[in-house]
Amino acid sequence: MALQADGRRPLVNRATQGTYPPGSVFTVVTMAAAMGQGGLTATSSFLCRGTWTGLGADWPKKCWLASGHGNIPLDRALTSSCDIAFYQVGLLLNGLSQDLLPAFARQCGFGALTGMEVEQQAGLVPDPAWKIQAKGEGWAPGDTVNLAQRLESVARPAGTTVLSEATVQGLAELPEDLGPVEELQVKGREGTVRAHRLPAP
Repeated sequence: MALQADGRRPLVNRATQGTYPPGSVFTVVTMAAAMGQGGLTATSSFLCRGTWTGLGADWPKKCWLASGHGNIPLDRALTSSCDIAFYQVGLLLNGLSQDLLPAFARQCGFGALTGMEVEQQAGLVPDPAWKIQAKGEGWAPGDTVNLAQRLESVARPAGTTVLSEATVQGLAELPEDLGPVEELQVKGREGTVRAHRLPAP
């Protein structure tokens, strides 16, 4: 009974019942969508100067490598985790269809149950219809750009997960099993930023 009453919910299997942003590993899905439906190849080249203003000068986005990767092919952008290359891929996919990347992610199994005989949650793949329903807002090119890169976690101290302020604001709600969420300052690749520490599993 004590375990069931514990607000930290220790009996929850967070590996299958926790719904967390996948982080930059999602770029594998983005690359597959770009090559399968976006007309790109592994050698398609992108220019990374460390800062990208493809969404407008008022919304610059940074690469983890401040000096930039220079001209980089798509396959090496994946292995080098080049943020800006995948921002550009996201914008390209958005231009083809706002639903292309979310639909492709679902084809890869995201947002669905795994079929394993354990208790689990399907997770969420955001798309234009979801955003209108959940937030009352239309889908913007920046939504696909952020989805394409999905570099959500800014740090991961031992036993914790830290989500960026932008990630927390972008969530419709935090999963109920998380317990208290602590606000903190994190020194990351782009300087010190506000973030939120999730309790240890």
